[in-house]
Amino acid sequence: MRLKLVSSDTSINFLKFHRLAFIFSSILVAASIGLFAVIGLNLGIDFKGGILIEARDKTGPANIAGLRGDLEQLGLGDISLQGFGTETDVLIRIQRQDGDEKAQIAAIQLIGKTLGSDFDIRRTEFVGPTVGAELAE
Repeated sequence: MRLKLVSSDTSINFLKFHRLAFIFSSILVAASIGLFAVIGLNLGIDFKGGILIEARDKTGPANIAGLRGDLEQLGLGDISLQGFGTETDVLIRIQRQDGDEKAQIAAIQLIGKTLGSDFDIRRTEFVGPTVGAELAE
C-alpha cells in the first residue's frame, strides 16, 4: 500500500488570487525601492575604504563594550569592533578619514594612544575603496 500525501483529485485554483498577489508584490517592490532611495546602502569597509587594526589585550579578555565607548569618543566616524580568535583578540574597523594618507596615519596613532600599553597592535591595514570596486565587478 502506497502512502499518498496529496490525493490525485486535488485541484487548487492558484490563479484565483492572482490580482491580490500582484498588488501585494507591487507594494513590496515599491517599499523596497523607496527604502533604497531614502536609506541607501550600508557599505562596509571593503567598499568605502578604511582602517583595519588587529589588537590583542595583554591583560586578559578584551572588554569590547568599554573599548567601543573609548574609541567612539575620538570622533573618527563609524567604528566597528569585533572579537575573534581568542577572547583577547579584537578587530577594529574604522571608516576612511577625510584627507590624505597622513590623516589615516594620524587616526591609527590616535587609536594606538587610546589602546595604550595594555594592547599589542598585531596588524594594521588600510583598505582602499578600489577593493570594493574590484569586488563589485
